[in-house]
Amino acid sequence: MGNDFRVTAHRQEVIEMPTSPESNDPRPDLVVTVHPSSILRGPPEARDESFAGLVADLRFAASLLDATV
Repeated sequence: MGNDFRVTAHRQEVIEMPTSPESNDPRPDLVVTVHPSSILRGPPEARDESFAGLVADLRFAASLLDATV
């Protein structure tokens, strides 16, 4: 992704990762979200909002899994 990639600008974006010859997964996807520890490292007054954003990201990722089953 590189140093210019900003997670906050791409949250809940689905990025199709390249496949490798060894991979059995025909289309590995990556869902952009924050690392959970970033919530604890952030300002205490923003933790509830940050946690809610993480939960929303994970629900989005789960909905994609549900759609493929």
